[in-house]
Amino acid sequence: MTRLFAKYGKIALALAAIFLSGQVIGWMLALHSCEARPEVPADPQRWSDQMMGRLHDDLGLTAEQSPAVRAKLESVSARMKQKRDSALFQIHLELIKLHDDLSPELSPGQREKLARSRRKLVESTGEKFPELMRDTAMPAATGDPSTNLQPQP
Repeated sequence: MTRLFAKYGKIALALAAIFLSGQVIGWMLALHSCEARPEVPADPQRWSDQMMGRLHDDLGLTAEQSPAVRAKLESVSARMKQKRDSALFQIHLELIKLHDDLSPELSPGQREKLARSRRKLVESTGEKFPELMRDTAMPAATGDPSTNLQPQP
């Protein structure tokens, strides 16, 4: 029994060593790849502030240059926020349209559940994007069900 354990024990130890070395190498590679890409803030204002700091450090901006650079960064930041909000709003509209497209395929009980889900989605869309909701044409004007933001019966 001791000879059997010695024989298979060595094989098990060798396999464990190979496995652990693979884990360590994988961890080191993952750590290195995370360091290579700095985090880009999702919030455009934070991005603007971070970018201002980087430009100041990298380019050595003077006191006279800083206000003009900051103004340009804030302008870009505002456009980025507007485009991001618009894109997210369009995604919400697509999800609402999906609810409408799924309805004919469902049973009456399933339609009721889907209608509740749709109402919640419309409410959350209105809370997140009130300005864009106001500007969205209602179905009477367009006939497009993707813009029908009224709760379904």
